Amino acid sequence: MLRQALALERQTGNDRCTAETLQLLGETERGRGNYHPAERLLDESLVIYRQLEDRPGVCAVLSVKAGVRRYQGDYEGATALFGEALALGRASGDVRRVADVLARLGNLASEQGSPSQSLPLYEEALALHYQLGDTSGIADVLSRSGEAATQMGDYAGAVVFCEQSLELYRSLGTNYGVAYVLLNQGEAASGMGDLEGGKALTAQSLALFQEIGDRRCIAFALEQLAGVAREQHDYRQALALYEESLELHCGLNTRPGIARCLEGMARLACAQGLGERAGRLHGAATALHEAMKSAMAPAARVRYGQEMTAVRGQMENEAFTAAAAEGRTMSLEQVMDYAHDELSAGRAGA
Repeated sequence: MLRQALALERQTGNDRCTAETLQLLGETERGRGNYHPAERLLDESLVIYRQLEDRPGVCAVLSVKAGVRRYQGDYEGATALFGEALALGRASGDVRRVADVLARLGNLASEQGSPSQSLPLYEEALALHYQLGDTSGIADVLSRSGEAATQMGDYAGAVVFCEQSLELYRSLGTNYGVAYVLLNQGEAASGMGDLEGGKALTAQSLALFQEIGDRRCIAFALEQLAGVAREQHDYRQALALYEESLELHCGLNTRPGIARCLEGMARLACAQGLGERAGRLHGAATALHEAMKSAMAPAARVRYGQEMTAVRGQMENEAFTAAAAEGRTMSLEQVMDYAHDELSAGRAGA
């Protein structure tokens, strides 16, 4: 339907509608994980909006383009695009757009492993949403703040943010928001040692994301459930969940998600005493983070480091270092093949 509408709008010379449809098509391709076609459509939309001097349209497309870059792990590109959108929003006095972009910039900081840098951005965004009386925006920023608190290990603070956000999302009937908060609550509960509670909350989140059809968030929920299974020493279940999550992330080419799965699998290998496997997966995940200029969240980083140190101590240091070096040199395709082979081998031996 959108393609047909676009053809008609081009024929009639309706530039504004053409730009809007191109933007919608770009967002659709982004959701499917087709990032290059998405960028081409968005670039064409952006050119038209600029010609029309439509600042809100330009800001909207810049934000969507930034999301495309973010999903691919191009955090520098995403930051630059969000920065341009923020400057335009401030210049035009578009308070809602400014608040939205501030929240997204905060999310970028968290994803890059610096959640503390997201807090002032969230605070400014939250104040603007309160000024606007935007309940949905308030719920969104509270949810993101809860996620940042979890990443810093402030689980009690995360619970407070999440409870406030969940109440608002439920009052609005926004299932996506509810699902995302439940995911954050599940991670916080697991972080506090309540693995069964974390598992139940994450399972609720997964069911909602499956109902919505958001494959990226389904993948994150599966990866989180895999982590719970790993902590409960249910290695067979953890392997199955990691494989399902990794397959989704690979299909969508979401590199941040791939890195998280590889880290989780490295931790699983540590728990099983498989030092060489852990080293290779660790090296591959490290290389991805370096390419994205990102890092693990602080709370996870501490425990991950302890586990890598422990498994290194169980084997020859040189052997672990060599395995990690090998993992770092693998192409993304080689990493995926290796992960699949190792998951199959682990499933057979679990």
